[in-house]
Amino acid sequence: MNGEVLCERCVMSVRRRILTTGSRLLAAATVAATVLVPAAPAQAAPAFPFVGGFQLFNVRSDKCLTVAGGGTADNDVVVQSACRDERSHLWRMRLVTLTGLFQVQNVRSGRCLSANEGSGRVVQYRCDDAVSRRWRLWDAKGTGFYIRGAASGRCLTVAGGGVDENAAALLSTCGPARSRRWDARLSGSTERA
Repeated sequence: MNGEVLCERCVMSVRRRILTTGSRLLAAATVAATVLVPAAPAQAAPAFPFVGGFQLFNVRSDKCLTVAGGGTADNDVVVQSACRDERSHLWRMRLVTLTGLFQVQNVRSGRCLSANEGSGRVVQYRCDDAVSRRWRLWDAKGTGFYIRGAASGRCLTVAGGGVDENAAALLSTCGPARSRRWDARLSGSTERA
C-alpha cells in the first residue's frame, strides 16, 4: 500500500475526529485534500485557517503535548505534561498542502511544532513554509494516530517512550509502540475528539 493511500485513510480518520469537535473548516479542507491526494506533486493549498483548540495527548502516558514552561519563544522545547485547561496545552491544525500536510500550532504562543530532522529534537518555531514545520497524520489502525515529520517520515514520540512529566518530545522510527501514538480531545474533556 503506498503512502498516498495511507495518508488518505488518515485524513479521513482525522476528518471524523475534527467533525466531532464542530470544526467544519478543517473538515472541509481534509475533504479537499482527500479528493486531490492522487494528484501530482505537492502544491500549495489555499490559505486555510488554523482551526481547533485540541489537547494532543500521548496514548501511552495520557499526557498532553505542550511547550516547556508555557514558553512563547522560538526553539522552546516541546514536552509532555499532565493535561490542564491552559492555552499552552492546546493546539490547532491547518492544512498546508493538498496532499495532506499539516502545520500544528500552539494556541498560546502562536508558534508551530517544528522538528530538527538531524537530532530528532522537537521545538516550537514561527509558522512558515519550512518542511520541518509540516506534519502528516497517519492512522495508527486502532487507538490514535501517528504524527509524522514530513521530511523524515519519523514519528513524534516522547523521550524513552515513557510516562515521565516533562519528558521531551522527539522524532523516532515509527512503530506500533503506544508511546508513538497520539490522539486529540477538547480541552477539559476526557472524551477523544
